[in-house]
Amino acid sequence: MASRYAFLSVEPLPLDDLDDPLRESIVTLVPLTPGGPRKPIEYAAGLRAAVLLQVNVADEDTKSGCTKEALSDLFREAAACANLDVRGLMTMAAYSDDPQTARPAFARLRTLRDQLRARTGLPLADLSMGMSNDFEVGVEEGATLVRVGTTLFAGLEGE
Repeated sequence: MASRYAFLSVEPLPLDDLDDPLRESIVTLVPLTPGGPRKPIEYAAGLRAAVLLQVNVADEDTKSGCTKEALSDLFREAAACANLDVRGLMTMAAYSDDPQTARPAFARLRTLRDQLRARTGLPLADLSMGMSNDFEVGVEEGATLVRVGTTLFAGLEGE
C-alpha cells in the first residue's frame, strides 16, 4: 500500500558554532496533494531525522498540515518509519494583528499533543507554534519552538 504522505526537508542552518542539537535537520510530514510541490527525501543508512507533524488546527486552506482527524493515521505512519523520530507537533495560527486570536489554535495543538502522548506513551516534547507576531502566546500555551525570522531579520534587506 502506497503512503499517503510525503516527507519534506527543512535543511539545518549551516552555523558551525551551534550546539549539535540545534543543527539537527527537521523534516515535516504533510499530506500529499495532487500537483503539489512534494518530493520524498532519501535518507542515508542509519540516519534518523527528528520530525514534527504539522497539523492545520486553524482549518485554513492557506495552511499546510494534516487535519485534526487525520493526525492519528499520520502519526502511526510516521512512527512506523525507521528513519524518523517523531518529536512533537507544529502548527501556524491564522494571521491577525491581535496575537490573542492565536490562543485557541495553540491550545488545540497542545491538547492534541497531550492526547497523542497519553495514547502512545511517547514524550512528544516539542510543540512548534508561534511566529514573530504571536510567539508570546505560543510560549504561554506551551511552545518549545517558535519561528521569529521576521523579528530577527526585519530591516536587514539590502544592508
